[in-house]
Amino acid sequence: TKYHYNVNDGGVWFTQNAGSSWVQRSDGLGATEIYTAASSNLRKDIISIGTQDNGELYRDTTGWKTNRGGDWSKKMSYDFKNPVMVYYSDGTRRNVVGGGSPALSLPFTGDYNAIAFSREMPDYCWVAKNDTLYFTRNVNATPPIWSKIADFTGNGIIDIHSSYADTNLFFSINRNGKLYVSNNILAATPNFISYNTPATTNTAAALTSIRKKDSVLYISCGNRIYRSNNYGASFTNISLNYPTINVKELYHDLYTTDELVIALNSDGVWYHTDTMSQWKSILKNLPTNCGLNDLSVYNIGSPSSVFRNSY
Repeated sequence: TKYHYNVNDGGVWFTQNAGSSWVQRSDGLGATEIYTAASSNLRKDIISIGTQDNGELYRDTTGWKTNRGGDWSKKMSYDFKNPVMVYYSDGTRRNVVGGGSPALSLPFTGDYNAIAFSREMPDYCWVAKNDTLYFTRNVNATPPIWSKIADFTGNGIIDIHSSYADTNLFFSINRNGKLYVSNNILAATPNFISYNTPATTNTAAALTSIRKKDSVLYISCGNRIYRSNNYGASFTNISLNYPTINVKELYHDLYTTDELVIALNSDGVWYHTDTMSQWKSILKNLPTNCGLNDLSVYNIGSPSSVFRNSY
């Protein structure tokens, strides 16, 4: 027969001439599998996604465009200075709108473990590779100048964070149950204090500071969430009713005064404030039959702010 349907990860297609030409019959059915996503911190319309087979795509006010084909699964991030510069975990970056890939020139090969930018000092950037932490004061230069500022003993750095409350404060959490805290991260040779985490971190861990309280730190260890009010020296378990699902990301809403923290896991999004006795789930319109991958935020402290999830 000359009539055939083809169903693939690009949708549903139909041919009436044995494959000489095809017509899409998806009728609005979404069929793009997203590996990873990130949105600009400075422009609401800029979003980047990496997909299976369909490559890397970005969106601006004119719609979606493709940057490259094939699979693209590299973790992506945006800094706080250039609204259209996306950073990839393989150590490269790209201007998604104007084109061009200015060299990042990291002092190592292969993917990095984690990257952190400073909201208050947008030229500053930290990158973790295995147990080593690197820093540059000019990430927007071509190329930046990097220096090694710390070597930690552990099974690899899993998350790093520049404090929202104090530009001298910096946190690193490792897979071997260690939290490293520096109160002079901008020094030529920063000092770090090591603390044991309240639970194991070999499977997953994340952290965030609180903008209006420099001593407060939230961390996740696997599927449990903890709060410290003394820079990480000790913690209180605030997991409460949060499900036993590993936390992928923690995010603090900088414009709130009640320590609003959002936790992303593969099944959904939860939030908690310091006045709440339970975590609350945000599941409205989120899919329940596939895992969530990333939480991307454009937050300017107004109703036009946007929280985005990819799956």
